[in-house]
Amino acid sequence: MNKIFREHMLMLSAVLFGAGIIMTVIGFLWYFTFIQSNILNPSLEEFSKKLGNWGWWILIPAPFVLIAGGWYFSDQLLARRKFSEIISTNSKASFVKNVGEIEGVVWKLPKKYEVKFEEKKKKFKIK
Repeated sequence: MNKIFREHMLMLSAVLFGAGIIMTVIGFLWYFTFIQSNILNPSLEEFSKKLGNWGWWILIPAPFVLIAGGWYFSDQLLARRKFSEIISTNSKASFVKNVGEIEGVVWKLPKKYEVKFEEKKKKFKIK
């Protein structure tokens, strides 16, 4: 199960982040039309009536979903960028110096990054 999440973490975190954005928008639209009526466009009142009290179930977890999705999405992007910067070196001394750091990054990334790391280690003849 962990491997599935690891292989698809960027996509899953992007979906989670997108869902958080949508939930936040829907929750705030519901809040401002259902609770604080006459603040927004009256045509949105029909939307808020359809949601009813379910709006609370959207509004309350929305910021948590948004933050969690954004956190994992940015973590994946930063890990991939860091991996690319470290692995692109042509200096064996620089690579050996950063092996510990890159091993810490590789476990967050999909298997193909681990394969690239192993190939680079073989290129420099490092065990």
